[in-house]
Amino acid sequence: MDTLNYSTGSIIQLDGVKHCDIVLDTHRVVGLIASQDESRNKKTCKLFLADLRAMPLHPVTEKPASYTLIHQPIYPIDISQMKERLQKLRPKYEGTEYNIIQNNCQHFAWELITGERKSPDADKWKMLGPFSNAVGAIRDFGSTNSSESLVNINPFRENLALFLMTPS
Repeated sequence: MDTLNYSTGSIIQLDGVKHCDIVLDTHRVVGLIASQDESRNKKTCKLFLADLRAMPLHPVTEKPASYTLIHQPIYPIDISQMKERLQKLRPKYEGTEYNIIQNNCQHFAWELITGERKSPDADKWKMLGPFSNAVGAIRDFGSTNSSESLVNINPFRENLALFLMTPS
């Protein structure tokens, strides 16, 4: 897929996994990914921007991206608004500990677009109470396939930094 037919600010889910990204324009998405931090022996959150025209593989699935629409914004959002929102939320998520129930890609996507910090999938797991952590260890959405992922996340993170620095 190299063209997105969703409006700016749409929350889209990668087909086959529970990972969400947010549409910037017809060819770029922004999202949060969990990455293994070997120094802290934990997964940490990293924000990224992927250009579907230039990237061969999505950093989560390591396959070409294919999406399903999850939520379309009620009011139109433009690129300058997206930059503003991203700059505001970036420090809240970047480098924090990833947690499938409390701090994942869906929390980021929903908060960025609606202002409401929620994760529809994690909310289902919360109903399991003490068992939710065990489930989280088994069903981890929004993270790279392994700490030795074939996809290097750094260029995607650099894309986001450049995007935020350029005038709209």
